Amino acid sequence: MPRIDAAPARSRPTVRVLLLDPADRVLLQAFVDPEVRRPGAPPTDAPVWFPPGGGLEPGEDPAAGLRRELREETGFDDVAWGAWVWRRTVDLLVHGEVRRFEEAYRLARVAVERRTPHPTGFEAWEARTFHGFRWWTLAELAATSERVFPPRIAQRLGAVLADGPPDAPLDVSGDG
Repeated sequence: MPRIDAAPARSRPTVRVLLLDPADRVLLQAFVDPEVRRPGAPPTDAPVWFPPGGGLEPGEDPAAGLRRELREETGFDDVAWGAWVWRRTVDLLVHGEVRRFEEAYRLARVAVERRTPHPTGFEAWEARTFHGFRWWTLAELAATSERVFPPRIAQRLGAVLADGPPDAPLDVSGDG
């Protein structure tokens, strides 16, 4: 029998938003699903925190897909959009199938501090595994022992806020 982690990964183009409030806190969402993990990693019931976003529909424009995902996951449709800043490729075992997530990250801002998200379009599995939202400071992200993706988000986002966005999205796949 072939090993699951030896199977070719199916590609999943994905978009994510680094959504900042006026105090430069970033909104992350957490899900708990032991059946989603890195290939070879053991299942865990620990939450995983990451920026809102999700998979693109076939042929969907990334900017349009990100607007759709943000609206579905937070209810927000009135954000100020910024630059695309990162790209990342990561393989995950999703319910027994290896998928290659090809992620693109874009900056955006809301006008109200710690604005409360209200999901409007979670899929059934998202609603079952959703753990919550949190507005994180960069210091909180740098100090947390919780699982946060992408790795080094505090350092990377801090650099973008201090220096401005890069001329072209940086590949942060090597961060883990």
